[in-house]
Amino acid sequence: MSKVINPFHTLYLTEGVEAVDIPALFSPVLVPHVQSLFLPGNVELRGMQGTGKSMLLSLLDTPVRLRFWEQRSRRPGQPTTDDPLPVEHRRFIGAGINLSKSNAFKLRGIKVSGDPVENIRLACQCFADFVNCWVLRNLFESVERMIRELTDSNARDRLEAVGLTDDASKLNHAVALLAKDSRCEFLAGHKSVDELRASVDQRVTAYKRLITNPRSRLSSDIENTRNILGEPLSAAAEALRAAGAINERTNVFITLDQFETLDRKAPYPGDDERVLGFIRVVDELISGRDSAVSYRIGTRPNTQLYLSDEARDYLQIDLDAILQKKEASYKGRKSLFYRFAADAFVRRVDAGRLEHAKAIMSSPTPLNFVFGTSPQTAQRGRLTASKSPRRVLKLEKDWPDDAIEFLNRLVEIDPISARLGEAWVRQRLAKEEDLDVTSWAEPGGPPWEAKAKQWWKKERLPLAALQVSARNSQRLLYFGDLDIVQLSGENILVFVSICREIWECDQRYRALDGGSTKSVGKFEQFEDGRQSEGIRDASRSWRDKIRSSPDGDTLQRFLDELGRRLHSKLISDRRMSYPGANGISLARRDYEADQNLDIKRLLDAATAECFLLKRDHTPKNTSRGKSIKWYPHPILAPYYELTVPHTKEPLYITAAKLRDWLEPHVLPPRCEVSLPKDPGSDVASARDTSEMTDTLAGRSEAAKKSHDPRQMTFGFDEGD
Repeated sequence: MSKVINPFHTLYLTEGVEAVDIPALFSPVLVPHVQSLFLPGNVELRGMQGTGKSMLLSLLDTPVRLRFWEQRSRRPGQPTTDDPLPVEHRRFIGAGINLSKSNAFKLRGIKVSGDPVENIRLACQCFADFVNCWVLRNLFESVERMIRELTDSNARDRLEAVGLTDDASKLNHAVALLAKDSRCEFLAGHKSVDELRASVDQRVTAYKRLITNPRSRLSSDIENTRNILGEPLSAAAEALRAAGAINERTNVFITLDQFETLDRKAPYPGDDERVLGFIRVVDELISGRDSAVSYRIGTRPNTQLYLSDEARDYLQIDLDAILQKKEASYKGRKSLFYRFAADAFVRRVDAGRLEHAKAIMSSPTPLNFVFGTSPQTAQRGRLTASKSPRRVLKLEKDWPDDAIEFLNRLVEIDPISARLGEAWVRQRLAKEEDLDVTSWAEPGGPPWEAKAKQWWKKERLPLAALQVSARNSQRLLYFGDLDIVQLSGENILVFVSICREIWECDQRYRALDGGSTKSVGKFEQFEDGRQSEGIRDASRSWRDKIRSSPDGDTLQRFLDELGRRLHSKLISDRRMSYPGANGISLARRDYEADQNLDIKRLLDAATAECFLLKRDHTPKNTSRGKSIKWYPHPILAPYYELTVPHTKEPLYITAAKLRDWLEPHVLPPRCEVSLPKDPGSDVASARDTSEMTDTLAGRSEAAKKSHDPRQMTFGFDEGD
């Protein structure tokens, strides 16, 4: 690659409209799958961090829409589009608030009354009024800006498509109508948009002062004119229509993004009721099913609307579920996420003005063109075993001599097959079965290579590769387009992060070489080794990112402990009897009945922040009932040295066993006996209190001896 500014330097497209060229970088691949987002009715848009929620919600923002429309005649033939929405979905005006960036969620921590119950009620009122004022200002500014800019640029067809007037004076008429509405008492006597703006700005400033200064007090005028969340917005939509500023058929979409900030840890110990109070405020807004306004709630999967009825009050769009659906999950380059990632990649390359951008963009498979083809699983293992093949096998002295001799010869030719053979022998001998070694040299090959055992082999190949690399003190190499997409785990932010680190790694090597050594004018793929190093950097960066998330210290200790446990289980499984132990499974009833909610909160928070992947799970043991499984996100696999594919049953445990893992260096020790053993689990659950104390003391001492999450082992037995 030529020496250029890294086109993936900016990870987030929605950090600021003015900061990046959104029309050039925005990928419309997911738009057809979320069309309900642009139709009337309340919608909850869910997804883990980095799945593209804010990117899709930005299509409702007036500044972003105007930026798209500016592209009408610019850069013909390039990926830029002048509107990613179909014509029939453009008749709306959008406004909204980001509950995190606006600091609206911080109103949970204000103290306006000495009585705890009254303080919650008043804090919720302040929150509702703050959001009302913020969005009301944004709504009128959106209509005003769209009328002004589209009229000035002779784009009147856009005004007609959206359903707006070209007469800005009608906005003042709408304010006058709104001033007479009982739902907007604080606007009484107002006749212009400027007066409305001044009033709402004054109230927003007063609330911000209340957040930053505990001694600040609200004026009696503000206290006496607060409204229920949504009422002024409904009144504003009706006034805009009555004044002719917007068409009767023009939808008004109000976005409340980062709803999850309301459901995070309470600002004070034992103050969970305050958190629920803020969520109830939004619940009541959604359950009202206002015909004048439609709401969009952007949130992560660890939150929920407790009171509203999804079937009746709103439609849920789950981006994680969309990317996991069968029709979206064609393998390899046909999957929805692969196409999404490839489109985003091409747009970044084009916007970065790379020397070889034209060649990359003209390729039918640009990711493969740039990164090449990923190795097969067996080949990945062989790449780490070539220097010391004898270290691959750990054979027992009491095994049959002919079996030992066969495996020792095979390891020189194919170390992965030899490692599978070792596991095969261990399984057969554990069942006290005879080994017919003489048949292994026949044309069909040894039994673990036979077609009849192809699934046995396929399920264990990733584990064989991992164990071979570990026995040779090496790390598995990841490179090529399919590896990069698989490690991205259906998360576009992770994909962009990987691309950025690969670019950075390549540029570091070029700087050491004094510049590019490749042929001028000739495109060459990134070297496999540099890709693998960049991927490891991305994995380490994503692990370090855990600490910056809400309650990040606890989450990082949790993920480190889980990663250590799973790594130890995989590496110590010489029989390969449990190749799916790169994840855990809990019975749903066990997960939901966690006495202290510590386990549930940790799992939910790690899932929302995209550090764990959560899937519904039907276990083989039906008595266990419906279950849920969690896997560390694939990007963490290189750091914790885990297998990536999820081809076998995960590790069955109980909430009590998981808590046992995490005490005392992640969770505080219990003061009571743990939950009873789940009938479908093969892992012990409850223990005697004195025995538990001794065990925890020992683990605490072990934890102090190791700070590298990949270095501590825990002595798993086979089948533990």
